[in-house]
Amino acid sequence: MAFETAISGLNAATTQLDIASNNIANVNTNGFKQSRAEFADIYTGSNLGVSSLAVSRGVRTAAINQQFDQGNIKSTNNNFDLAISGGGFFLLQDNGSQVYSRAGAFGVDRSGFVTNSAGQKLMAFTVDTAGMPAGSPLPLQIDTSDVAPNATGQVDVGVNLRATAPVVSVTPFDPNVAGSYTNSSSLTFYDSLGNPHDTVLYFVKTAANTYD
Repeated sequence: MAFETAISGLNAATTQLDIASNNIANVNTNGFKQSRAEFADIYTGSNLGVSSLAVSRGVRTAAINQQFDQGNIKSTNNNFDLAISGGGFFLLQDNGSQVYSRAGAFGVDRSGFVTNSAGQKLMAFTVDTAGMPAGSPLPLQIDTSDVAPNATGQVDVGVNLRATAPVVSVTPFDPNVAGSYTNSSSLTFYDSLGNPHDTVLYFVKTAANTYD
């Protein structure tokens, strides 16, 4: 019996070392949650129940539980990588079945679906006009088609011009002559084909608190 008790202790210690090794090996695995071994004493029983004179038979591994504590959140160079702060899981579709994961390393496949390295598709809700989730979750697909060009229709310019600037005395205005204007500012607008065009706004102080 003493030999069996010692063996049970070695087996339990080996299990604990295996769990610790696995935790260390996955220290950089996205969404990984460390595990913890929980042990229990082995009691010797008799036909009448637990004997008060019996010696315990050692130890056994009662459970291996994952620790769902919040992990560290770090930034990456992938715009599709996600992280969950607090409780919750990502809902994924795996060949028609729904699975859950805390790993948020995602990318886009050739069809535009947001997937992980195993090809599981990230599920998401559509939103209503109020911006609230609606309907059932569907695989999230990025529309990669070209957006129809929309020409610039209106430009709102907000500027802050110096009241103490001197009145421009060089006339007429000439964009090639620096002394013929007070300030300048550039902006970009787009035509009906989506082509960008740069333009420059010139401000000429003609009198006190007056600009053209």
